[in-house]
Amino acid sequence: MTGTIQFADGMIQLLQEGTYHIYAQMYYHDPETASAMSHCIAVGPTPGDLENKACAMSSANHHYDMTRPWMNLNTNYVAGTYTLQNGTFISIQMNMGGDLAPHPRSILFDGKNCYFGLFKIA
Repeated sequence: MTGTIQFADGMIQLLQEGTYHIYAQMYYHDPETASAMSHCIAVGPTPGDLENKACAMSSANHHYDMTRPWMNLNTNYVAGTYTLQNGTFISIQMNMGGDLAPHPRSILFDGKNCYFGLFKIA
């Protein structure tokens, strides 16, 4: 989408209004807790004024094994289609245990299982 978006500081900014399909998958590992984890597609007019539009949440204790903490893996996928204005910022917000905040020790960043993107529909 050359010329329709720019990417900086983990956010996408739209340079062209339109209808976009936005998607994100997070693959994570957390050996220390059995909390639920979620991530949301957040959009807004400025980086400091983002609103969650669609969220996906794993179940608490999902695949949690205290005897084999290296096996505590899970994934969430979320997607949505939105009509957005020029200049809109898009980000993925992480939520761990009900506190909307980054939780980097849990995220396994690899291009195969952890991604964020969008494509223009109209």
